[in-house]
Amino acid sequence: MQIEFDPGRIGPFSSALPTVKGRTAAPAPLGDQAALEHTGALQSALNEALPVRAEKVAAARAAVADTNFPPEAMMKAIAALLAQNIQQS
Repeated sequence: MQIEFDPGRIGPFSSALPTVKGRTAAPAPLGDQAALEHTGALQSALNEALPVRAEKVAAARAAVADTNFPPEAMMKAIAALLAQNIQQS
């Protein structure tokens, strides 16, 4: 297999490439003082958040770590309820 390549056929490479117009310089870094406009709304939302109950978090973590959760009986009950609702639809 022979490949012929003649760079003169295309012309100079600089003219074959499109030029980028309208490019602006990168924005200046903000430094240590970032302009955050919505920090007041964020702070008020954080202040209004419901308190976290440690015992509920611990129970949820234990449930997630348990490979047998949810129990098979619970899954069968949920499946039966879903099947019943599908049949009624």
